[in-house]
Amino acid sequence: MACELKQMNPTKSKFCYNFTSSDCYELRTGKCSLYLSEEEAQNVSVKEKTVQEEAKVMYCRKTAKSLLAADYYNNPNDQKDSTDPIKMHPRHCGHYVFTGGQHRICIAKHLNINSIYAYMEDPKEYEELDSEINCDACRGCRGSKRKDYIKYKDLFLLIKRYLTGKSKSPDKDFIDEDYMNFKKKHETNFYE
Repeated sequence: MACELKQMNPTKSKFCYNFTSSDCYELRTGKCSLYLSEEEAQNVSVKEKTVQEEAKVMYCRKTAKSLLAADYYNNPNDQKDSTDPIKMHPRHCGHYVFTGGQHRICIAKHLNINSIYAYMEDPKEYEELDSEINCDACRGCRGSKRKDYIKYKDLFLLIKRYLTGKSKSPDKDFIDEDYMNFKKKHETNFYE
């Protein structure tokens, strides 16, 4: 699989994340930790007990601070030199799936960072790889079925949430905008 380092705008893209409430604070609580004030985050952090590290209130906050301090999103060499680069794969449905870096992309999108570098699959390889790296959120929804799904997506999600008794959290493999709330303007300067 050939991947090229490319620049992209994550705020203009839709991603298929493979998060659960075990590795995402927002899916666990309904609010992204990046939108909390430092005081709110510290209060939550003191009370957290046996939560997995990636779902803790401070995980994405610390990661974001570190990435921003290092100017990570503006430096293509951070991807070239990394042992764990961001790797994305555009799918026919218009979504991107990951083989690395989904937390970093989610942070960039929540912070409205409009330019990042990531390794992307060569579009010429879509046909042979589509079965290998699927957009699982669209699994089974091809062609006109996908258009019908998009048209009635909110109704489907509402019914699914009602029937499963879950108000917010997906099972796994979901489109970011279906379950996450991205603010157009980031109000909290937690990283300063």
